[in-house]
Amino acid sequence: MEELILKTIIKVLEDKKCEDIVTYNVSLTSPLCSYIVIATILNPRQGKAVSEAIEEAVIKCNSSIRGIEGDDKTPWILIDQGDIIIHLFTELERERINLQEVIERSLNK
Repeated sequence: MEELILKTIIKVLEDKKCEDIVTYNVSLTSPLCSYIVIATILNPRQGKAVSEAIEEAVIKCNSSIRGIEGDDKTPWILIDQGDIIIHLFTELERERINLQEVIERSLNK
């Protein structure tokens, strides 16, 4: 089920023209989730549309979203599906936060 939801989320990100989509399997290092997905959005309005589309798609997979932080005015939207955490960043926010480096360091310990 988890793999199907992950594939569905990636498809939504691609269909909604998100860029630089990266997926990390953190199941062996994180007690919180199995996957982290990071994608770049062009602007916060696109991010809001993407988060709504992800929620719809996840519901169609008979799952749910635990929570969404951020909106059409914020450069970072976090979507908690439970097993999968999705981060949508504008390009500048993604560079500023540099979450990929933190994840990659923790995976390479």
